[in-house]
Amino acid sequence: FAHAWSSITYPLNGEFEIFTTKMGIPDAAPNGGDVIFKLIADGEEIYDSGSVTKGQIESVTIDVRGVNELILEVDTNGSQDCDHACWLDPRLYTATYSNVCELSWINEEHSWSPPMASSETYKGVVYSKSIYAHAHSKITYNLNKQYERFTSCIGLRDGAVKGDVIYYVFADGVKIYESGLLRNGDLSKVDISVRGANQLVLEVGINADQDSD
Repeated sequence: FAHAWSSITYPLNGEFEIFTTKMGIPDAAPNGGDVIFKLIADGEEIYDSGSVTKGQIESVTIDVRGVNELILEVDTNGSQDCDHACWLDPRLYTATYSNVCELSWINEEHSWSPPMASSETYKGVVYSKSIYAHAHSKITYNLNKQYERFTSCIGLRDGAVKGDVIYYVFADGVKIYESGLLRNGDLSKVDISVRGANQLVLEVGINADQDSD
């Protein structure tokens, strides 16, 4: 809890990679609050929430690699009346991670060719640890509640003549991500929480036919 205006400084000493939090005005606060949440890394503002009022929740996931000092600041957006502000479940993550390509899947389904770990090139950039999965495909991994986030770049490999696909991520049977339609030349990024998940499913769906998917 940090009534605006407030500023909290933490020494990170370059030891962390990611900062995540949700932000809002608590239910118990009187009506009328209006605040702005800010993050300042080594004297440089790296995030500004814009106006946040009661009943509104914002979230941020931001890179803090190399940061020595992080400041969590809450500004008023008008008067200070009822500006009760909360940083909700703020977390810092270190660089410890597992590459999914190095994990053994427990099940896979495919309609064209089986998925496989590979090195892929996209617009001339080599992604040495990738998973090639022709649509339609579905790959299932056991996480056993050991992980916090899943991140990935997704797209059609260089050399695909055409193709249009949709990527999905499921955690314990619940869809937690859908990419929307991606065509040849598109690249998107996934960065989602998998906290508490026992099982992760990566699925690539077809949009029309399977040609070049």
